[in-house]
This record gives sequence, C-alpha cells and structure tokens, in this order.
Amino acid sequence: MPVKPMIKGDQAVVLLTDALINNAIKTAETDQENILSFEVTKEDAGNAHEFSLELSQTQINLLVGDIAKVAYSTPVGKVALPKEVLEQAKGKLTLFIGKVSGETDTFEVTLQDENGVINSLKGRTTLEFPVSLAGSPSDVMTHNGEIMKNSLISGGKGYAVASGFSKFAVTTNQVSFADISEHWGEQYITFLAARNIINGTAPNIFAPNNNVTRAEFVKMLVNAIDGLDTGNTLPAGFNDVIGGQWYSDFIYWAADKKVVSGYQDGSFGINKNISRQEMAVIIDRFAGVMTIDLAPTMKKTAFADDSKIAPYAKDAVYKMQQAGIIGGKGSNTFDPLGNATRAEAAKMISVLIELLVK
Repeated sequence: MPVKPMIKGDQAVVLLTDALINNAIKTAETDQENILSFEVTKEDAGNAHEFSLELSQTQINLLVGDIAKVAYSTPVGKVALPKEVLEQAKGKLTLFIGKVSGETDTFEVTLQDENGVINSLKGRTTLEFPVSLAGSPSDVMTHNGEIMKNSLISGGKGYAVASGFSKFAVTTNQVSFADISEHWGEQYITFLAARNIINGTAPNIFAPNNNVTRAEFVKMLVNAIDGLDTGNTLPAGFNDVIGGQWYSDFIYWAADKKVVSGYQDGSFGINKNISRQEMAVIIDRFAGVMTIDLAPTMKKTAFADDSKIAPYAKDAVYKMQQAGIIGGKGSNTFDPLGNATRAEAAKMISVLIELLVK
C-alpha cells in the first residue's frame, strides 16, 4: 500500500491513521501470506535517504490481531517485522531505515519503543536492500561487522534474516578450496564457506565427493541458522552421543525439536553415513521447525526407483524435489539408500537458506 510521508530535509516520516490501518488489514487478509506492506515510492521520497514509520500502541494492537507481518518498504530498503516483534513493543513503535552517507552498500536500521531501542528480535525479521553488487556466492551481508549466515546477494539486492538491528553492510568473503574448481557443487560449497557454515576436511581441501555422516550433516544443518541456542538443550539419551563433542549440542537440539531420531538399538548413528532419503526427511522436519516455506517451484516427477523409497520418507522426498532442494541421479533415479556426499549436503542447505531469507 503506497503511503505519503512527511518530508523534513533528508528525512521522511510516515504517520498512519487508525482508519487507514483497518482498511489495509482488510486488504492484507486477502493475501495468502497475510503481510501488510506500506511503501514509500521514489517519487514521494524526494531527496530523503532516512525513513521512519511510527505506530501507536492502539495501531499495534490492531495489527497483531490480524496480521502475520508488517513490511515497510522505502527506496533505501525494506524491513518486514513479524507479529512476534510487534508484540514486544511497549507504547509507540518507531522503525527507522537509512542509507549511511559516504559508505557503499551500508545501511542502518533501528527499532524503538517507549522503553528504548529493541535489540533482540523474536520471530523472523527479514531485510532487503538495493546494493551495487549483482551477487556471487562469496558476497555476504554483515551486521555490525559480523558475517550474517542467513544472507544472500542476488540481482542487485541484499537479503537477510536479522536477529537484531543496527548497521548492515555488504562485503565479499572469499573462501576457496583447491578441489572444487569446476565441480558441479562449487557455487553451493563456496556459498556456505563464505558464511562460516562449513569448513574443509584439511587446509584448502573440501572433499566434495566424500560421504557425510549423520552427525556431520546435523551439525551442518543446525549451524546454518543464525541465532539458534544449541547450548541449553538437555542430552537426548542416545547411547553413542557423548556430551562435549563437536556434534553433541547440535544433535541434542535437533532431537529436542523432533528433527532427528535414533535407531532401535538406542544409538543415533553418529558415524553412519547418512542416506539420501534420511537427509530429505531431516530437512523437511527442520524446515517445519524453522517455518521455512517449501512451496513447490517445479512439477512433481516420479522417480524411476520410487518403490525403493521408504514409506516414511516418500512425502519428504517429493516435497524436497518440488521445492528444488533435492534432485535425482542418472536415469531419473533417486537412489534413496545411497550415501549423500558433502557437495549434495551443501547444495540442499544453500537452497534452504535462500528460501529462508527471501
């Protein structure tokens, strides 16, 4: 919904009436995602490069009852606040978006209520900024100088999921491995390595065709999300998972969230190579916990070895296939019991992050 701001020099402020919000809510309810968006166009922005949206407590109460997200779109950036953030607010809420003068691709976002600045955000707050880079796997966004795992630079825009506000910028974090040049998974491996999500098996070596164990994959997957608290989860009770190991907290967290389960003998199978169908099921459950929309982007195609896919995994396999996360092998086979490689794991997690941030 276009809104006209009050212009004061280089600042643009949007003040909304209760009647306008009520009408906007009715419109948003017809939208599948139930997102209410307020937009300041370039024409209405004039020369402003700092933008504010102010909401009263009454208006916030109206919004949290009916809306999943409120988005504020400006020429310098867009912020979408989930209902959980609106519910945090006490009194008047002010959202500020500005482009930092004199610094390339650098932006400032703040959120403030009557108690001061809100630094810790609940739910999933998404950001979108126009940037000068077209985007490569090594391009990332930073938050106060720290690399944001859940960020993407694509098509001249920067996307990210924020757990807090302040200063955001775009940079290139080049991480290279000697054994991935011309490998089909190079872009996915580079994408995750640039975000400090995965490491090599040795200096300058990634080993893309090596198999992935169940413990390795769970760590890769859970470590891909910024801000997950994996340190306060009770032990899961698997007889082969020892506390204090590199994998322990990640498995405990995933088991607590019902993302993973063990075997009948009480083990998790930390050193067992993960199968392709196991990986599909775990990603499907993880996406559910993280509320990542796995909307179909391609037509369902039955695999030639469909009968070999376990009943418990079949729905997840085809959901992943339609979402573009997982594909088949030669002769249109899925190879459900085949071992997944490090490159295959990197592709699946990279696509999942893209779905998360956009």
